[in-house]
Amino acid sequence: VPTPSSEIKEGGLAAAWAGGSRGREVLDRLLPSIPSILSDKGVLYLVTVEENDPEEISHIMAKYGFESKEVVKRRAANEGLAIYRYARATIKGNNE
Repeated sequence: VPTPSSEIKEGGLAAAWAGGSRGREVLDRLLPSIPSILSDKGVLYLVTVEENDPEEISHIMAKYGFESKEVVKRRAANEGLAIYRYARATIKGNNE
């Protein structure tokens, strides 16, 4: 969730949902590690809000060899939420 960057360092409950600029400061540090964290058949599901720029996240993941699929998209009050599925492009059947 987009918040002031300072909330990320505060700890406690606020840090659990604090995302800094565009809500992605923590995620942007994690994305380069995903290829080594997931097994060849591993799948990442990610909940995003519109401000996270999920299309850009998908482009970043594509550079690491992952295909993306928007699984579901909904509005909750004033937030546009979506769940994305990321799986390695080379594994047959990961796009289902």
